[in-house]
Amino acid sequence: MIKLKNLVLINEINQVYISKSVKESNKTLLNYYHLNEYINSNDNTIFFGLYDIEDYNKLYYHKGKKWLLFEGNEVDINSNYHNKLLEYTLNINLNGIIKFYTINNNKFTKFNIEPLLINPYD
Repeated sequence: MIKLKNLVLINEINQVYISKSVKESNKTLLNYYHLNEYINSNDNTIFFGLYDIEDYNKLYYHKGKKWLLFEGNEVDINSNYHNKLLEYTLNINLNGIIKFYTINNNKFTKFNIEPLLINPYD
């Protein structure tokens, strides 16, 4: 398990795209890690949340290095819509799929995804 802070520093990540559906309490990521809001499609970026087609399109068309961070709610095993989004995401060249170590979900296993576990707390 790696700390999110270290992932950001090692990979020179300086911006984050946060889905509109991410809980307000989780948006502290911007402030705590001193990341900028998403503005440049070439910069190393964490994409936080994959809830809808807008999130998918931002991820798909991003030209720089990209990591997808799951909040947890979008990994709903009972949602066909979220299953399809995750399935389509497997065709995107990602630098990594990451999740908070507290998320316990078997959807990742269903798609043969071994996400990097991170500790959001330092």
